[in-house]
Amino acid sequence: MRHIHYTNEPLTLDYDDEKILVVIRSFIKAIAAKRFTFVQLSNYILQLYIDEKKTGNDVSVFYLKPELRPSDYGRISQALWKLIWNKEICMDFYANPYLGQRVDDQAFIIIEKK
Repeated sequence: MRHIHYTNEPLTLDYDDEKILVVIRSFIKAIAAKRFTFVQLSNYILQLYIDEKKTGNDVSVFYLKPELRPSDYGRISQALWKLIWNKEICMDFYANPYLGQRVDDQAFIIIEKK
């Protein structure tokens, strides 16, 4: 018999810091745009994590509103900061109203290697 567990508890991302960097870099390579937002990246990581079934449960879990823990969003922020220091991305301070960026979201520009 299959058990389904419905929850709205945040997921705990069990990726180590290197894995987070690998996932972010794969996201950057996969997108066609030269710009992305923190929310887009976080949603990508969250969906990838769910798809990999790294929920730590033996039952099927249905997330009512999938979210990561605040500390995991902080770890993603720290990984982004490493990419900024490595000059792979930079912050985009212009919130273009035509791109659908939320007011409380931060955008990043991908720096092209020459």
